[in-house]
Amino acid sequence: MKPQLSRKICIVVSVPATAKVLMLDQLRWLVGQGHDVTIVSSPGQDLEEIRKRIPVHIFEVGMHRGISPQRDLVSISRLLAYFIRNRFDVIHCHTPKGALVGIIAATLSLHRNRIYTLHGLRYETCTGRKRRCLEWIEKLVCNLSTKVICVSSGVLKIAIDDRLCSEAKLCIIGNGSFNGIDVKKYRLANEQTDSQAVRRELGIPIAATVVGFVGRFTKDKGITDLLSALEIARSQVAELHCVLLGDWDQSDPVDPVTRSRIDAEPWIHTQGNVDRPEQWYPVFDFLALPSYREGFPTVVLEAAAAGIPTIGYRATGTSDAIEDQSTGILVTVADWGAMADAMVLLSHNRKLRNKLGQNAQQRMERDFRPETIWDELQGIYSESSKQSRWKQRNQSLSASAYIGRNLDSERTV
Repeated sequence: MKPQLSRKICIVVSVPATAKVLMLDQLRWLVGQGHDVTIVSSPGQDLEEIRKRIPVHIFEVGMHRGISPQRDLVSISRLLAYFIRNRFDVIHCHTPKGALVGIIAATLSLHRNRIYTLHGLRYETCTGRKRRCLEWIEKLVCNLSTKVICVSSGVLKIAIDDRLCSEAKLCIIGNGSFNGIDVKKYRLANEQTDSQAVRRELGIPIAATVVGFVGRFTKDKGITDLLSALEIARSQVAELHCVLLGDWDQSDPVDPVTRSRIDAEPWIHTQGNVDRPEQWYPVFDFLALPSYREGFPTVVLEAAAAGIPTIGYRATGTSDAIEDQSTGILVTVADWGAMADAMVLLSHNRKLRNKLGQNAQQRMERDFRPETIWDELQGIYSESSKQSRWKQRNQSLSASAYIGRNLDSERTV
């Protein structure tokens, strides 16, 4: 059903892969609802792919992923000029750097509806000065936003406990996640994928247990813990292999010894980044996610949609994505010995493995339908636009005063 009012919506992400890999169906749905959608992102080939598939506008702004005040100011100034020339009903920012640049530019250009999706909290695993800096940035962005969407109950709880902004601004859509999952897509991939042929191609015995990992190879994602757990489990499981989908990320580098061990082991099969991960889940017997922090891990949703259970740490986000002993197994953070025990259990107990996978898939169909989440998001867009029309101009602060007030309040926290 078409919305009563078509809106100009600007989506800000730091890298184009976020829009292409994670948001493409959502963007297509918004356009199909009659909205005029613009994507702001760093340059990249993925933007052209999006343009070919969906009739959206694209504006490119370089955004540096790390902490770089000078580069950030250049990005903010470019986006500010664009926002002054182009007015939007809603500006919706994703990812930490996309939100920092986008929300500040939207505030300075006096856009009234500034929405930030909080996908996770990077400072959660940092210490010292870096943690204080990253937490301060999150507080600034959240306070400048008019609505903050948390992707999980865990993220919402930390946002409240750490007083990132007024609790009235915070919300969560449905049961969490920002996009849901299309179970039919993964069921179809299960039917079309010849998992035995893929195993033969990789040199994996048909009867072997295959552990899957999907994500960036970083310390926060627990790639070192994964290797330790696998080595312990292999002492008790005759044929255990691991398929890694992803690549090394130098923003949070793994120690060289771990990387060398992973590259050298013949039972670890590194496949790099893949365009269609749904074709790989049928090869896995279960997924392992020893991540120290998440927002709401999409890979767990993907595995569940394919009927694959996940073993994960009881960390922020992962605890929301996995129902312990029902859709997967949760173990204490940093306890790779317990993760190895869970790997051995699922390797030896096919019945349990299948039951957890079935429960996970049923949960995805029941609680994480994409259309339900998109419809709620559209409702937030509509409500934000209505509220902005109620406000009188003399009730709002100037952009410079607004930022100055929030900077002062942060110094007192």
